Amino acid sequence: MSLGAVEEFPFIDPPAPRMINDAYHLLYELGAVDEGREPTDAGYRQARWPLDVRLARMVLEGDKQGCLEDVLVLAAGMSIRDPRERPLDAQAAADEAHDRFVDEKSDFSALLKLWGYLRKQRKDHSGNRFRKLCRKEFLNWQRVLEWFDLYQQLRDQAREERMGLHGRRGSFEQVHKALLSGMLSHVGQKHPEQPYYTGARNRHFHIFPGSGLFNRSPKWLMSAEIVETTKPYGRINAVIKPEWLEQQAAHLLKFSYLNPHWSRRRGRVMAWQQVTLFGLVLVEKRRVAYAPVDAQEARRVFILDALVRGELDTRRGFQEHNRILREEIDLLEQKRRNRDVLVDEASLFAFFDARIPDHVNSAKSLENWLESTSPDDRSQLLFSHVVLMRNDAGQPVFSPELSLRTGRSGRWCEQDGSPGIAQHTGRGTNAMAGAWPAQGKGHRDYP
Repeated sequence: MSLGAVEEFPFIDPPAPRMINDAYHLLYELGAVDEGREPTDAGYRQARWPLDVRLARMVLEGDKQGCLEDVLVLAAGMSIRDPRERPLDAQAAADEAHDRFVDEKSDFSALLKLWGYLRKQRKDHSGNRFRKLCRKEFLNWQRVLEWFDLYQQLRDQAREERMGLHGRRGSFEQVHKALLSGMLSHVGQKHPEQPYYTGARNRHFHIFPGSGLFNRSPKWLMSAEIVETTKPYGRINAVIKPEWLEQQAAHLLKFSYLNPHWSRRRGRVMAWQQVTLFGLVLVEKRRVAYAPVDAQEARRVFILDALVRGELDTRRGFQEHNRILREEIDLLEQKRRNRDVLVDEASLFAFFDARIPDHVNSAKSLENWLESTSPDDRSQLLFSHVVLMRNDAGQPVFSPELSLRTGRSGRWCEQDGSPGIAQHTGRGTNAMAGAWPAQGKGHRDYP
């Protein structure tokens, strides 16, 4: 209608800014406006329905879930006063008459049962007899007729909108997912110690005594409305699953990630994910891939744990090459009885960081990169003595004694005669023979 921003509209009695913000938050919750407070396509569609905006959202989702007929019945029923009556002088009789419709998992299912019963009775009885039947069973006849009339109006509009009116009943999950789309801030989680539910933004409420769930304590539920009487009560409730909330409230969820770590079995960096909605924890601890969240940090963990610490499972030769060379350095340190030869992890991290591309952060991405590179580029991942040894570790020279650990035809000593490492000039018999450039003619061993 091009009326401009609501804050600038010349109301005779303008609403408080807090009320305007609350309205925008509700519309965003229902997907009617985007983060910039601009109407969405779904918002325009919701505006065409003569219903409360929450109910309009449920109708659209009901069409998507394939249970539009059921949702239209419930939307019409929630738009009027409850047709079930409970007079003070006949409470027990009224409860007995209505108990046959009670559903222990959902008050919405109870409304659908009541609707099916009323529809059949109206078809089988004349108008006068139907009115008497309603009065006898503590049902307000005028509200029942209003329910039927409003349902027919909504059905006519659904036909104009060319929505799926196929006449079939939806499943429990389909119907309640559709309803949940309009009640995302009306959900509650059972407090582990207290008899109440914790709702959105740390709001507490109890199950209404007239609900079919009153004597039960489901872990999660949704309520059509939360009213304040002697204390906050949730009316018209149903059991839900937190997985449904993840699907319906994807745009409202907040994610946090803890302890990024390398998973050798999965070949990628994982982390523990926590999912919350309006302060309610939907998922306490779920293991997920971390690269889509923070590719740079995933790359850092990958280099440190998989490459530097050798926890990568691969058939590429560079990993075995580097492992054997490090074992030789470890042997040298054991003989020297001093950990002063091998460089620290920061140096090795810098070695790999300078050689692998920024997008490599998993075993699969590393494999793809190695497949696309030349042998010269792949050979850059090979350690050498210069890379692994500290600058002050001593000048190595060759000794002809045999090293049983390496299987070479010689071992390395420092110039003072203590065990050390130097260029190998003899012919070795193991996989490391010729892995480093010999004196004179160069020789490479590619992964």
